[in-house]
Amino acid sequence: MTLSTIPVGTPRSDDSIAAVSVTELFTIGIGPSSSHTVGPMRAAKAFAVEMLDTGLIPDRVQAELFGSLSLTGRGHHSDRAVLLGLAGETPERVDPDAIDGLLANIHETRQLMLDGRHPLPFDVEQDLLFRPGFLPAHPNGMVFTAFLPDGSSVVRRFYSIGGGAIGLLLGMGAILVVTISQKWSPVFDTALTPVAMLVGLVVGASGGGLAAIQAARLKPADNLRN
Repeated sequence: MTLSTIPVGTPRSDDSIAAVSVTELFTIGIGPSSSHTVGPMRAAKAFAVEMLDTGLIPDRVQAELFGSLSLTGRGHHSDRAVLLGLAGETPERVDPDAIDGLLANIHETRQLMLDGRHPLPFDVEQDLLFRPGFLPAHPNGMVFTAFLPDGSSVVRRFYSIGGGAIGLLLGMGAILVVTISQKWSPVFDTALTPVAMLVGLVVGASGGGLAAIQAARLKPADNLRN
């Protein structure tokens, strides 16, 4: 389950952000993480499609992962997801058995077929970067840059934010269902909000860390398949 903010409309040479429909909240895709694997793949794919469909054919592209995507991205295979998305793969349609071969080809040839349509030089060590900082809007941030033949560049920011929003909505929904069924008056104590956020942060960090450890122990193809 993921909600990603992606750029839409006329491309510009600055950051452009817009929200995708809430139907993105519930979706089927590869694992091990919706926000760290499915989201980055969708973002990379959207960026590649936008560049080519609007005629902004780059000489080179670069992807940067920030915050949680940078800190736990290797365990969640965020980097692999970005490469697959740039190459035109989607979470629903990628063949898990072909993933290792696709990624190995990018590493060995230092070339990437943008959205499966346009060949580009791509050095994974230089063009896919894990940044130590955080973007201002959300911990799961990505920046994609397209370097154009005329020397200009196009930058797009993406955020993958699904899990926390879904948990909040489900929690509030559960409270309403129980209170209405018992003919109580639902009360949301704002004083407990900081405590709830802290508990959610601890639980989320613990679950994310466990998922990253488990993902790192699996074979890459199996990891993305689950």
